Amino acid sequence: MSVNASIFQLKKAAFVCNHGGVISYPTESVFGLGCNPDDFSAVEKLLSLKQRPIGKGLILIAADIDQLLPYIIVSDNDCEKIISNQTIPTTWLIEPSELTPVWITGQHKKVAVRITRHPVAKQLCALIDYPLVSTSANTAKKMPARSSLKSRIYFGDGVDFYIGGRTGNSACVSQIIDLNSGVIVRDSLG
Repeated sequence: MSVNASIFQLKKAAFVCNHGGVISYPTESVFGLGCNPDDFSAVEKLLSLKQRPIGKGLILIAADIDQLLPYIIVSDNDCEKIISNQTIPTTWLIEPSELTPVWITGQHKKVAVRITRHPVAKQLCALIDYPLVSTSANTAKKMPARSSLKSRIYFGDGVDFYIGGRTGNSACVSQIIDLNSGVIVRDSLG
């Protein structure tokens, strides 16, 4: 299997996201579940599949900073900081804008966002032209899926479309950093 997905897979995944569905796709370290962050029904379905409470919040991934700007409040210097820190997958905790749905932030005061470096996730976000909800493809107390097959075993027909491919080279989850304070909430070792 290649790291890249076919254009057919990407277009099908984009169609599914644009029509209220949930997809499974490779990311830098694990397979993820995703959907349109502004579609509450899709997010509700995703949370049900994961058996995850809405209060925990969700991460948004994007192809570039411009896709995140409607959802976050940042200065030009903050944007540069986010863009320049691409050596390891980094999720940033940032002040949400008024456009950020409460089901994305959950009980938190900040929204978690990441510019993805995985080619499939990046191409998909570029194609749909909005950030994608990104949460690991697993249910509570199970290891995150590291293949499309494992994701299918976990979720079966519950997921509307599975993108094939491999995860990136990152063996660990992304680090999480609070943009304002610089505090590392979770290091890349989990």
